[in-house]
Amino acid sequence: MAFPINSNVVNAVEPPIAEAQSWIAGRKFPKNKPLLNLAQAVPSYPPANSMSEHLANNVKLFETAQYTAIAGIPALRDSLASNMMISHGGRIEAENVLISAGCNQAFCIAIMAIAKAGDEIILSAPYYFNHIMWLEMQGIKPFYYHSEVI
Repeated sequence: MAFPINSNVVNAVEPPIAEAQSWIAGRKFPKNKPLLNLAQAVPSYPPANSMSEHLANNVKLFETAQYTAIAGIPALRDSLASNMMISHGGRIEAENVLISAGCNQAFCIAIMAIAKAGDEIILSAPYYFNHIMWLEMQGIKPFYYHSEVI
């Protein structure tokens, strides 16, 4: 028995990760100018020792094996709201802050909150490839706004 796959998923744009990785495959970089690869937020180097030690100590705690509040840890939401008020001005309440697992998840959550299949969204270009993929998989039509570099 075959199970159909949503055509919006099948027809979504192909992720360019493999192509981007091929651009540096086999290349050598001088020791005084090593490649600092920030592509796709996937670093090509290990975390700092201090972070590894912190994680090793905290992974054993009961609290780290539990789900947190859906919108994020309250202290983190408070801290982010305060920091954003200082850096950007205005008034931001912690209850209006949602902590996500990253920009892609935040984009998906925001789009799901305001649009559905058949709707149209303005997407600024250039854009991150996952954004167009998400819109296509949701059946949302993008219109491109080509911004200029100042």
